[in-house]
Amino acid sequence: GLGDVYKRQDFRPVTEGLTLTPVMLILILDLYFRLTPITMVKDTPEVQELARLIKVSAPEVVEVLETFQYCDPYLKRKGEPAAHLIGPCKQVWRRFGNADTEELVSFASQLKDYFK
Repeated sequence: GLGDVYKRQDFRPVTEGLTLTPVMLILILDLYFRLTPITMVKDTPEVQELARLIKVSAPEVVEVLETFQYCDPYLKRKGEPAAHLIGPCKQVWRRFGNADTEELVSFASQLKDYFK
């Protein structure tokens, strides 16, 4: 159940001065697997919807989606990821990115209820 997966620090900001928490990163990762890189832009309705839900801006969601592209072994993205996000994103990717997506999907839907 939810108690096994989530940790208290999941609800705390990933870095000083950031509003993003691991929980938000997990929801963005869930979205990541539903989109293709070309749709990971602020005008995509799903991006805007998630941004509204977790109360951050669409460009912030996009920045996280782009950072996850650096974690994704299939994409082999080159270049510089967002320095303040790559660590937290890698941690979330290690927990969920290589696991069964079913687990991520069900966890994410429970988390969405938390934000509603």
